[in-house]
Amino acid sequence: MLSMNSITPELIDFDMEILFRHLSGEKKPVMESVLIRLMNHGEKIPGEYQKLFRIHFSLYHSLYKLKMYAGEMGYYLHLDPMRIRMLKIPEMEICHHYYHDEGNFCMESGGLNGYCPDHLIEHGETMGRLVWDPLHEFYSNPENISYSRSDLISKLMKGMVIYSAKRGEIDRALNFFGITDPDRNRIKKRYHDLAKQYHPDRMNGDETLMKRLNISYRVLMEVYII
Repeated sequence: MLSMNSITPELIDFDMEILFRHLSGEKKPVMESVLIRLMNHGEKIPGEYQKLFRIHFSLYHSLYKLKMYAGEMGYYLHLDPMRIRMLKIPEMEICHHYYHDEGNFCMESGGLNGYCPDHLIEHGETMGRLVWDPLHEFYSNPENISYSRSDLISKLMKGMVIYSAKRGEIDRALNFFGITDPDRNRIKKRYHDLAKQYHPDRMNGDETLMKRLNISYRVLMEVYII
């Protein structure tokens, strides 16, 4: 149930116990919009960006607090707006590398360091070191809810609304682009690479694939604002 936080009047206080029960019982990643509807009794997500950001920020403020609590309980909470996932942390002898697209740990034999030989190289430099998480810093400060008035936030919220409405179309576009960790620069670079390959004026070009590329590009650029 939603209630107003006593420290910051605009901040919504989400019940972390409900969030924990729901996420720990899920067998696959869930979208942010699913959690918003759960915590808001199934009501429609508001289309006005300031209201949407208020809910979005409040949810992630609670989720980052939950992340610390979940860790103490032996759970890992992965926070991605499109793929939120909580699951039990493996034993140290099992690889802890997390595949965010699949929502699972590697689970190969990892020795005493927590990573299999393939992923030890990737994580070796950060093992035993504190890693700064800028999103944690942003969402943990309740005063940052005031960003709901910025032009950038309006664009970000617009992208989230479009993703919720066109998730299947966007996922197909990402698959066509071959991108699993998208941002605006990666999308632009990949577009130019594929355009060189598919443009009908080039040898072995394909007009149909070029049209599909342009459609996919427009869809992705609507969503990935940064």
